[in-house]
Amino acid sequence: MASVEALRAMWWTTPEDEEINGAVTSAVRSIRQNQDRRKMADLLHASMYGPLNVNGFGWAANEARGPFRDRLSLNIARNMVNTVTSKIASKSRPKVTFLTEGGNYEQKTKAENLEKLIEGCFYESGFYAKMVRAFRFGAIFGTGFIKTYIDSTTRRVVYETVFPWEIVIDDGESLYGEPRTMYQRKYYDRAVLKAIFAGKDEELASKIDLCGNQREDAEFAFETVADQVLVTEAWHLPSKKGAKDGLHVITIDGADLLRRPWKRDTFPFSVMRWAEPVDGYFGSGLCEELEGLQFEINKLLAQIQRGQHLVTGHYLVQRGSQVTKAHINNDLTSILEYSGTPPQYQVPNIISPEIYAQLWRLKSEAYEVAGVSQMAASGTKPAGVDAAVAMRELNDIQSDRFLEVGQALEAFVLDVASQTIACIKEVGGYK
Repeated sequence: MASVEALRAMWWTTPEDEEINGAVTSAVRSIRQNQDRRKMADLLHASMYGPLNVNGFGWAANEARGPFRDRLSLNIARNMVNTVTSKIASKSRPKVTFLTEGGNYEQKTKAENLEKLIEGCFYESGFYAKMVRAFRFGAIFGTGFIKTYIDSTTRRVVYETVFPWEIVIDDGESLYGEPRTMYQRKYYDRAVLKAIFAGKDEELASKIDLCGNQREDAEFAFETVADQVLVTEAWHLPSKKGAKDGLHVITIDGADLLRRPWKRDTFPFSVMRWAEPVDGYFGSGLCEELEGLQFEINKLLAQIQRGQHLVTGHYLVQRGSQVTKAHINNDLTSILEYSGTPPQYQVPNIISPEIYAQLWRLKSEAYEVAGVSQMAASGTKPAGVDAAVAMRELNDIQSDRFLEVGQALEAFVLDVASQTIACIKEVGGYK
């Protein structure tokens, strides 16, 4: 693959004064060309959750919906995602605690201060709201990301929720879930880029001005008047501790905005997966589990909807009876005159009862697949469960279903804390 040679040349043999934006752009394009299936899956799952187009997807969201294009009222996927998000992420705020093992007073004090530091960073940046959003992305798309970095102007720790389609990873390199190279593609305002990176560098400012404003991907084919530039940020992990082959690059088409060594053995992203994949880096989400059931539910609802709109009743008038047909109309106050047998209004059975039974069976099965009780989704308690002990036992049973996801959320918060400490060390010059 062409991107392999480009990456080798970029990470290890490119001179310091030579720009490498072309190699980065070539590598990312080559990788993304082989990942159309994942991009379209993200579009489909986004359309399952939300009834409107996702900003940034444009017309391709409508194409990707397929069976979900005509939005109907029984949105099982959205109901399930919102329920588990409220029950697991919104309800809990995992707190990071640092403990010493046989430490003295000074070491214990440092641990307590470090705990306060993390808590202050979380509070200042509104981390827990972003955590809930990342968890929701994990339920919808399978993988949610939070990027931790230091703001270049305020020198404060920033937590940014990242859309999963912004992350690009080589499928072959990430087969075992541990890639060595990661890319993030994101659109930024041109004036903001010049203010952050160019400063008084007129040559770099000119390159940013000359950078095109074309949307490369079909999912971004929407009309916009925004003056934005596609920015690619890449990280390559060092081969071992203390190695100097790690690299962090920020590029645009035609210019390198930043290039510096990368000493950490992790990427600046914390990952929340709804379910761990069998292989690869990206997880599978709740919407993916409900995809088939939601399709069948939508198909049945469309059939019921067409029947309700098309099928109407009929008047049965006995042949030979003296009924004035002109008197039969939509006027609720009209008087029908007849001699002999009176006319009858016959309403046929519009939809077979088996269709409705199948619809409710699929709905119940969707709750079972997601592990969400209809009681939890509707916010009601089952009849007869009134004692406090019974309610606690019921909550414990429901919580066990999401034990693995809850533990993944706690590990996710712990990783964000580790990323925060790493950022603070880099700013302070600590080792």
